[in-house]
Amino acid sequence: MYLALFLHLYQPPTQFAKVLKSITDDSYRRLLTVIWKYPSAKLTINVSGSLTEQLAAHADLRRCLADLADLVEKGQVELVGSAAYHPLLTEIPRDEIRRQILLNDAINKRYFGDMYNPRGLFPPEMAVNRQVLEVVAEMGFDWILVDESAIKTQKSIRHWRIKKQKSFINQGLRVFVRNSDLSIKIAFSQIRTVEELKKEISARELGAEGYVLLAMDGETFGHHRPEQFELLSQLFAASSKDEIQLVTISELQDLIKTEPVEVELQTSSWGPWKRWKNPENPIHQLQWKLFHLATKTVRGSKYSSENSENSVSQKISEPEDQNIRSSDTPTHRHTDTPSRSEFSESRQWLKARELLDKAIHSDQFWWASARPCWHYQMVERGARMLKNVVSTRQAKELYDKIIETGLKLHGKRVIE
Repeated sequence: MYLALFLHLYQPPTQFAKVLKSITDDSYRRLLTVIWKYPSAKLTINVSGSLTEQLAAHADLRRCLADLADLVEKGQVELVGSAAYHPLLTEIPRDEIRRQILLNDAINKRYFGDMYNPRGLFPPEMAVNRQVLEVVAEMGFDWILVDESAIKTQKSIRHWRIKKQKSFINQGLRVFVRNSDLSIKIAFSQIRTVEELKKEISARELGAEGYVLLAMDGETFGHHRPEQFELLSQLFAASSKDEIQLVTISELQDLIKTEPVEVELQTSSWGPWKRWKNPENPIHQLQWKLFHLATKTVRGSKYSSENSENSVSQKISEPEDQNIRSSDTPTHRHTDTPSRSEFSESRQWLKARELLDKAIHSDQFWWASARPCWHYQMVERGARMLKNVVSTRQAKELYDKIIETGLKLHGKRVIE
């Protein structure tokens, strides 16, 4: 029986440095250490470009990237593609989806070099729809990871997956489905030992060629659930004794011999949509208005080259005083030498373009949901970032309303 473990490592671009260090000490360092301890351990990891940049920016945290690269080189870890700053891909235009994925590739390629060569993709929050699948397929990925809720004919497909060991295909992509029930039980410490995990797996009647795919946040181990590191150690130890065969997701794809079933997927995520887009949440309504204002303004500029392949070369996360490269120059200009005012305007647009890439991250909506968590500062930081993209009276008014409404409903206290 094959078991594929997938961990998602991510921190939003608005994260506090103190919190980042705490999470790194609680989770990332310990995770890398325990993987290194068991050479037979294999797993698939997504480290978002947002987190990669933040770790690289701190000298005392940068070692995590080198250690992760070493594990990739040893063949214990597979890295996958994703969206650089963790937006809900279902909520942004097609070319923004592509841009976020390419930016993520560029960031991780810079720090991991040839160790970063992703075959598969993890969509942030596992949010997918038909357009997301089409873009990912067009970009040449072999597979995508989705939640069970994405399967439109869930009962019959689940039966196929368990009884006949079928994998799925959609838009030309191999579709891997996480076992949501088992993953959630581990994430909430309802499964605490390998024996309990084996018992749960056996109850699902997997055949000799069966597999289980577990997917959860990497911060589950250590930061959210310190006690679950024991389960991870037990799992890796069991793999060293051939009690459980751990594989990466791409290895799983190579091992599956049966032809995939064509399946229709529906818009879905790995959590309730109300965590990010609740029509009854007045803060969400204001956040999404500001989100669309910022996106429309940047994309509607005369300097926008969103339909050009070179738009991704307008690389974010460089120092703000970077020189504008030739590839950053809007392709529709009619003169080789822009005027001083045009140069200033285009530079201002580039800054807005780069800020927008970060500002559309999903966490601001999650924290604003207050289901189960509310964090005033994270909501404020997200709204401020979107406001600064546009810098107009309308954006300022929306920002003020977000803050006013949030304080009125929840105050400044942190609810976790």
